[in-house]
Amino acid sequence: MPAPILISFDTFEAACAARDELVAAGLPPAAVQLREMEDEAGPVEGNFVIGNGRSVAAGRGADVRADGDFPYAANFANTAARGVHLLVVEVIDEAQRTQAAGILRRFQGVDVEAMRSRAGDN
Repeated sequence: MPAPILISFDTFEAACAARDELVAAGLPPAAVQLREMEDEAGPVEGNFVIGNGRSVAAGRGADVRADGDFPYAANFANTAARGVHLLVVEVIDEAQRTQAAGILRRFQGVDVEAMRSRAGDN
């Protein structure tokens, strides 16, 4: 059996859409696994809970800024989940690998093996 295809996605929605398309194309659901690579110990950028920002407006001693916004809200702005959704596709032969790779290209994921190969070339 060939090595699995490993594709990393920035959004859960894209990973699910790719998985659904692969299953619709005939791959067994058990052969297309979605794994989450982050947990509560590693928050995504911009999704911090405590200790990384102001809790009051600078110099004002107030919990609300002049524009009515909460200063701590900036800590949750612009979240960026980077490659936290890993799709593992078990293929049975090269024909199935080619079919799956063609489908996956449409979803703009990152091919983990290709990235590893490029990193080894440097």
